[in-house]
Amino acid sequence: MTIYNCNQSKILASDITIESGSYDIDCLKFIADDGFTVVVDNGKDQEDVFWRLLGSNGEVLLSGGNPYFGRYNCSSDCGNNNWTLSLRDSGGNGWQRNLMTIYDCDNHIVNSGLTLLTGFESTQSLCLPKSNGYYISVTGGLFPQQVSWTFSNTNRSLSINGSSPYYGGFGCSVECNLRIKLIDTFGDGWNENNLLIQDCGQSITLLNTTLRDGFSNISSFCDLTYSGGYHITVGGNNYNNNNNNN
Repeated sequence: MTIYNCNQSKILASDITIESGSYDIDCLKFIADDGFTVVVDNGKDQEDVFWRLLGSNGEVLLSGGNPYFGRYNCSSDCGNNNWTLSLRDSGGNGWQRNLMTIYDCDNHIVNSGLTLLTGFESTQSLCLPKSNGYYISVTGGLFPQQVSWTFSNTNRSLSINGSSPYYGGFGCSVECNLRIKLIDTFGDGWNENNLLIQDCGQSITLLNTTLRDGFSNISSFCDLTYSGGYHITVGGNNYNNNNNNN
């Protein structure tokens, strides 16, 4: 792990790692006049790496995995472009290697390695560089059916909900307003049945989602492939006869 100032022109702390074992606590002292940037990268078995950065009062400032890129309190750098990210896990044991990455419209990573380390829920504030919109990717780990999240701006005039795995976005020139409606006639969700939308060659996943509860929900996704069509698969465990999509 390396910690920089907001524009990454100065290193505030570096070579932060665990030399051996599975857990360690390091006391960091650095001066950040206007927030800071955290970068975690390189090394073997990156999927095993998770961490928390705590403030002086024990509050969680940032947390994530490897790789990770994120900023804290860099108001001048992101132009007060603050977002709220709520991460949830219905099993109560964290996301277990499910990771979120946020891109700007040019597919540059603006925050990565976002995860819920443990527990049922965590909320953090994200300061992102200005962009017309963002793409959000969530890669699957263990028990992805337990993962859900909400990404919203500060006044909640824009709010996006998703699960794992996920790829979608908003505001960019690529069409991300394609929608599909999930329906369950019994009203108790899809009971671990999933809907998978891929490009025609089935090499790129555009949407992998489910109806967690209730009678219906609308999911949106981006078409970054321009393949001319889609390959759609619906399947899973129980009560397939109750499930519909249109």
